[in-house]
Amino acid sequence: MTKAYIYKWTHLVTSKWYIGSRTKKGSHPDDGYICSSKIVKPLIESSINDWVREILYVGNPDEILKLESQILAELDAKNDLNSFNLHNGDGKFTTAGITLSDDWKMKIRNSNSGKKRSQEAIENYKKANREKAKDPNYLEKLRKPKPQEHGRKISEALTGKPKTEEHRRNLSRSQKQVADKLRTGKSYEEIYGAERAKKIRDASSKSQKGRPCNNPFVTCPNCDKTGPSGAMNRWHFDNCKKKKL
Repeated sequence: MTKAYIYKWTHLVTSKWYIGSRTKKGSHPDDGYICSSKIVKPLIESSINDWVREILYVGNPDEILKLESQILAELDAKNDLNSFNLHNGDGKFTTAGITLSDDWKMKIRNSNSGKKRSQEAIENYKKANREKAKDPNYLEKLRKPKPQEHGRKISEALTGKPKTEEHRRNLSRSQKQVADKLRTGKSYEEIYGAERAKKIRDASSKSQKGRPCNNPFVTCPNCDKTGPSGAMNRWHFDNCKKKKL
């Protein structure tokens, strides 16, 4: 017989708490279930003696789900600094007030290290990112400058990792789309905006300074411009703006 229940985990060291429910068929307060939180569960598993669990209510699944939402909303759990809950039973997640120590972050990282995501999880992740990309406020947030430390960590994490064929195709397609726009006569400023265009030009210039050019110099027959063969073949000859039709 199913006995759905609402439970509360409390971290004895910090007094932070997490409230959840268990409504699965055959469930009961002593079924050994911990919780579904990807933040709280690994913390409990790594130091069970630092936590205490309470059973708040027992009832049928429908009653328990409604009561859980009511409790979380009344406590405003997602905004309470002492709560690990990321939503108030409304499905609207937040990380407000969730500050984990470096030790806890390491425990979470180690607990997930080496775990391979299922194809379903990967597709769900992609779907969620596609939805986020529709929000202009989210895109503006991504464009905000990140600290140098952030870039260094990303660089170290990706260094030496081979790209999949699909990743390479996507990069190639993206670069060709930009190149096609530039061939229509649009400038970097028109495509990216003045501020980002300047950063792109400065970064490109800085990366090439002091590096010898191994490409032979060639001259475009349409405009008589001379330069390294790589760039010239891309922007001149058959693609030259002054080529006669």
